[in-house]
Amino acid sequence: MTESKMTATDIEIIANAFREENTWGQGFAEYIEAQNRIEPMSPGVLAYARAVAQFCHEHRLVPGFQHTLNWFGYGDIPLAFDDENDDEPLKTLIWMEDFSGVSGISCEDLILFWMEQEEDDRSDIYSIGYEYDGKSITRYLFGHSAAMRAMTFLSPWRKEFVQATMELMSHAMEKSGLGQTLMGGDGWTVITNLETVEGETLKLAHPIVSFREDNVPLVRPPWDDADPDELIPITDVCQTYEVVRASDAAHDILGPNVSEDEAMKMAFRGPMGNVQ
Repeated sequence: MTESKMTATDIEIIANAFREENTWGQGFAEYIEAQNRIEPMSPGVLAYARAVAQFCHEHRLVPGFQHTLNWFGYGDIPLAFDDENDDEPLKTLIWMEDFSGVSGISCEDLILFWMEQEEDDRSDIYSIGYEYDGKSITRYLFGHSAAMRAMTFLSPWRKEFVQATMELMSHAMEKSGLGQTLMGGDGWTVITNLETVEGETLKLAHPIVSFREDNVPLVRPPWDDADPDELIPITDVCQTYEVVRASDAAHDILGPNVSEDEAMKMAFRGPMGNVQ
C-alpha cells in the first residue's frame, strides 16, 4: 500500500459530511479508522484527524471549516467549529493562527496574554493536542469572548477597535439587560461627576446597596483593594450626586447614541475606516 496523500485540509473538508445532531464526531472517527485501514494516512494527518474527531464528539460541535467570520472589517477568519444546537447559544471557534493573521497579534503574545488572563478566558479557550513523531503538538482555538479581550488589549488597532465597536456593544448591553445589571439591576444608582488630574470630567455610576438613616446612599468602595463587604456613604467619594433608577442610568451612561444600523457600519469599517 502507498501512503495516502490526504492532507489535514482534506480531513477538514470530509468532516463536513458528518453533521447529524452532534453524532458526526463519532461517525467521523469511524470513517477515519476505516479510511486508514484501506489506505494508510501519514502519521501526522492520522493523529490530527483522530484528535479533531474526539474534540468535536466531546464538545458537541460541528465543523465550520467551509465558513468564515468577518472580524469587524479587519478580515475574514475561517471558522473551526460551530455549535448548531438550537437549545444553546451559538458557539463559534476559530484557530489561533487564523486570528493572529487578522488581528495583528502574534501567536506568542496571544498565549502569554491568555496565561495571564486564564481565569477570565478559561471557558472560551480550547486546545487540541496529539502526538506525532515523538513530539506533543497543541493547536489552540477560542471563541468571541477571548478574541474580543485580546483584540481590545493587544491589537495594534486596539484603540480604534474599541472606538469602532463601542456603539455596537452599547446596543448589545441594552438588549441583553447587562447594562442595567451593571448599574444596579432593578434598584437605584447614584450618579457622580469626578474630575481627573488632566482636568477631564468623568460621569460615573455607583449601584446603591442601601441608604443610611439620613437617606445618604451607601455604595461599595470604588478602589481595588477594598473589602468586598465594605460599604461607604457616597459623600466619601464626592459632595454632589444624583440618585436615579438603574434602568435610566444604564440608558444614559451605557446606552447607544446612534441607531443599530449606524453602529454596525461603524463597527465593521475595518482598520482603514472603510465600510465593509
